[in-house]
Amino acid sequence: MTSRRQRFVMLKSCDEHEFVLPIEAAMQSRMIADMIQGIDQLNSATADLAASGEADDAEGGAAAVGGGADSQLVSGYSLDNMLEIPLDSISGPVLQLVVHYLVEKESGRNTMSEFRALHSMDPTSESDKQLVLELLLAADFLDC
Repeated sequence: MTSRRQRFVMLKSCDEHEFVLPIEAAMQSRMIADMIQGIDQLNSATADLAASGEADDAEGGAAAVGGGADSQLVSGYSLDNMLEIPLDSISGPVLQLVVHYLVEKESGRNTMSEFRALHSMDPTSESDKQLVLELLLAADFLDC
């Protein structure tokens, strides 16, 4: 039996907060799923191009495309496992709520725990109203 390594994605907010979550959870957002599929297709095409470049190099043609061993590891995660997606229109506190929702949704548990953060909000508070508005806009943008 082969064990498949868990793939992760890093979502980065406009204020540089970073959230790492399993790729399956991130793909609960249609927009992120489309981006991941596009990146996978690009990586596949690049690998095919590099392979053909290596064949050309063996025949005395162009040099192969690619970096050294240092380009394969960043912060303990291999680059083929970690995708970084900047979300410049979403703030850190809002993205934290979205990430929590995506992870809960992917788990398949039918709970309302992803909405508990909203229960503690004051409907008369301007800051809480702003946060809910930003959350709605983020959910619409991410299509989740």
